[in-house]
Amino acid sequence: MKQLQQVAIKDIKSNDKRFYFTAGKTFASTVKQAEILFSIPVLWMYGDTWIPVVLPAEYDNYANTVIDAMVYSPDTSYEDVLWDLLRAEEVAHDLNIFDISNIIRRLEEYAPNCDKKLWNLRLGIGAAQWQDIQSLQDYEAEWKQYFIKKHVPLKRVLTFSAAALRRQLKPLLPLHPGINVLESIAVLLQEIAHRDSDNIETCWNRCDLNAQLNNNSLPAAERINAIRTRLYRERYVTISEYQATLNQHMETLKLPSVVQLKTDPLFETPGLILRARLEKREHIDTLLNWLQISKAELEKIMDIQQGKETDEH
Repeated sequence: MKQLQQVAIKDIKSNDKRFYFTAGKTFASTVKQAEILFSIPVLWMYGDTWIPVVLPAEYDNYANTVIDAMVYSPDTSYEDVLWDLLRAEEVAHDLNIFDISNIIRRLEEYAPNCDKKLWNLRLGIGAAQWQDIQSLQDYEAEWKQYFIKKHVPLKRVLTFSAAALRRQLKPLLPLHPGINVLESIAVLLQEIAHRDSDNIETCWNRCDLNAQLNNNSLPAAERINAIRTRLYRERYVTISEYQATLNQHMETLKLPSVVQLKTDPLFETPGLILRARLEKREHIDTLLNWLQISKAELEKIMDIQQGKETDEH
């Protein structure tokens, strides 16, 4: 670390962008991390002139300003300088996956023979994650911001690796969907496109999802759920039909106040879930009488769950 008097350095323009990565600066979960990363400039010798490679954003005028700098000669390896920069304020362990992606891309470009095992340890990633994390560079700014804010792990971020999918779902981000529902929408949409050999946009338009998206009379969460429900019906047509029939039968049942009746809406678990709160002796008779009266309707529900035809079909 050296104290350098910066004289006319603002007039020197460098094409050296090797250390100029900005993912953390713009999209870090806290501003502090970005400020630390750019708080120490790197100066590279070119002839007899010190050329700024990384300069802190808070300085508007470098003339007659004394700042700390990391100064290297041209024969210093790129890896050594990059690691020094990351270690300067101990920020390496605070990098998000998009910061790491940017660093990996720089290493691939400027140090293709770097020791990946060593850098995996430095960056805190698994050996098999190098390529996946590098691909995150292609994600748009809005998506990076969303994933960082939601603290989404790499495996789930990769669900959105298709550019066409991100482009189609981008209008949902201002509605602040939870990652669970957004991932469900992404998976359903991709499965429909694969099944029908269509592209993402065609499937989206066929389901008329813009109608739900732009329905300003509904809160954001309800619009998101409406989109997921519509995609679910499109993806699982037969199950959705059985669900509709099942709901009709459930609505016809007149439940006494002491009884609650539920079924698995996804048909993954067969049968009925019956809960009864019996606080008085007469409640036992109420339950028994209701079971006897409703026996035929309950059997119909079980038939629907098993895919059997009912009288209404």
